Amino acid sequence: MTRRADAVRNRARLLQAAHEVFLNEGITAPLDHIRQVAGVGRATLYRNFPDRGALVEALLERSFERIETLVAGRQDPHAFFDLLTATVSEISDNCTLYDFWRSQTAEPQAVERLQDRLIRCFEAPIDAAKSEGLLRAEMTAEDMALGLRMIGAMLSGHPPAERPTLAWKAVHLIVHGMITPEGAQEIGPCPQPAPATQTGDAPADAPVS
Repeated sequence: MTRRADAVRNRARLLQAAHEVFLNEGITAPLDHIRQVAGVGRATLYRNFPDRGALVEALLERSFERIETLVAGRQDPHAFFDLLTATVSEISDNCTLYDFWRSQTAEPQAVERLQDRLIRCFEAPIDAAKSEGLLRAEMTAEDMALGLRMIGAMLSGHPPAERPTLAWKAVHLIVHGMITPEGAQEIGPCPQPAPATQTGDAPADAPVS
């Protein structure tokens, strides 16, 4: 493996490790634990990400790249619903990262650029869905971005395991005001959390790990 390929691999491993550690242990998890999970040395960690803010910003960039790739070049009316599903999933995973980045490291212009980027992602899919009567004619990409920011703010105080179900409850509350009856069929019913199961002699109200 060339030095360049090795560097790319190490950076990817650090990002994936950071995603898992921050999701499970919180944004204040030790950076040294992240590099241990990634299986790299301290020099490699700090060469790629000199501080926590740089690591968080790289994770957010990776998240946006996934969203943008999903709808690149698509003109079909169902692109909106695929984009909505993907974006809600990303928000569920990354809402605390965004809060940290916005409050600790980002300049106001950087936050505005990220919000504009999200709006641009939704513009063409929304137009295509409206052309097929799946979204209300007055809906805009700015409306969608506002709704998604509201969902992200709501999720920040909840444990990661609870966020996907809560996010989709919020989607149904917000988005059903933007879509037509035909469009409502595209997102389907609101998912319900899986029922808790008991193991061993745990009491009925004991949490299940």
